[in-house]
Amino acid sequence: MSHTMRADEAYRGLRDGRLALVDVREDRELRDVRIDGAIHLPLSRLPQHLDELPSGLPVAFFCRSGRRAAIAAGVARRAGIDAYNIRGGLLAWRADDLPLRLG
Repeated sequence: MSHTMRADEAYRGLRDGRLALVDVREDRELRDVRIDGAIHLPLSRLPQHLDELPSGLPVAFFCRSGRRAAIAAGVARRAGIDAYNIRGGLLAWRADDLPLRLG
């Protein structure tokens, strides 16, 4: 079973309320671009705050390129969470021309 998903799949899941989206970038990175509806939980604080993630929904993690999100998804899966990495992160989200909030 793959623990990744495409950006367009994540967008549809978020839009339809079937998926929680978690931004694992650091605070300073949020100044550039955000995805509305995403929960912000930096990778550096994730292990101590896994219990704050929504229960009962799969969780998709993203960062700029997908590398940190892959780590986050692995940490969450080891804790028993149905977790995925958005392949390509924000770069893929932009490439798919999905909604973003700048600044």
